[in-house]
Amino acid sequence: MPKLTPVLGNPHSAVRVCSLLILTFSCFVACDSDATLGPSSNVVVGRIYAGHGFTCGIAEGGTGLCWGINDEGQLGVGGDILFGSALRIVSQDLRFVELSTKAAGRHVCGITTSEEAYCWGESDFGQLGNGSSIFRIGPQLVSGGLTFVSIAAGWRSSWGITTDG
Repeated sequence: MPKLTPVLGNPHSAVRVCSLLILTFSCFVACDSDATLGPSSNVVVGRIYAGHGFTCGIAEGGTGLCWGINDEGQLGVGGDILFGSALRIVSQDLRFVELSTKAAGRHVCGITTSEEAYCWGESDFGQLGNGSSIFRIGPQLVSGGLTFVSIAAGWRSSWGITTDG
């Protein structure tokens, strides 16, 4: 029997929103029938990240997915969805290799296959890296024309390692 491992956020866990079975470094997620991923409500998510009342993950092929509370735009899906238990696609155009959020955080940052950094959600302290302190409901390119190998989103800050060190 595989060991079940919850991904905990504050004040929720991914297990509460969807059924998760983590095997090695991937998990199988079974969500509501209103998921926006097509006729099947099942999708394999390779990595999952839990924030403050929401969860994001990277599906096969690099598709970013989020579900949960969206009061600061942290689902990155646009619109004014306040809570969603179904998986929502962050962007049809972007393919992610890494996402980052923290248990107390209400924003997400990610690195795409082209090594660009995008952030979305709360930005009270400029943590989205786009020169603004206004929350954003969709992915925003981090300013400066930099490329990244790693990125981290903290409570009210974000930081990354660029490709040139």
